[in-house]
Amino acid sequence: MSLKTDIRHARIDDSANLVALQRGIYEEGTWFVGDGPPTAGEIRRHLEYLDRYQSLMLVAVNGEQVCGWLELNRFRPMTMSHVVVLTLAVAAPYRRQGIGRALMRRGCYWALGSGVKKISLHVRAHNLAAIEFYKGEGFILEGCERDHILTEEGLEDNLIMALMLGQKRD
Repeated sequence: MSLKTDIRHARIDDSANLVALQRGIYEEGTWFVGDGPPTAGEIRRHLEYLDRYQSLMLVAVNGEQVCGWLELNRFRPMTMSHVVVLTLAVAAPYRRQGIGRALMRRGCYWALGSGVKKISLHVRAHNLAAIEFYKGEGFILEGCERDHILTEEGLEDNLIMALMLGQKRD
């Protein structure tokens, strides 16, 4: 990871840069599932009301540029409050430099300190680099939603992966 890259909590003034990061990833057309990024106003409101026990939003910043983003959101029902859902993205020019790993490690540290037992995520089946990254971080495949994502090329599977914190896995 570049020495200029810092990992920190997202701030309200990061909203426009988070939109730009997400827009770039959406434009690649192969990673995210949604129709496009939220607006800067939507991100700003999300950050204004972020409950740091329920959610975490981190950014990787290189100079003034937001080059990576991690979000963990706890499930609301008490019976599932031990689980968070992960979203992680790194801008194309910054990939394979340790930024995703640094974000993940900080996210896991927060999760352990917040009583989280399980981190869950969804990843497109064709995103082999992300799948290998998550496996390298200890995530296991929990399920597959067949033909779940409609793409220009046809249908794609959605994989569900998870990491159990504080437990040794085979």
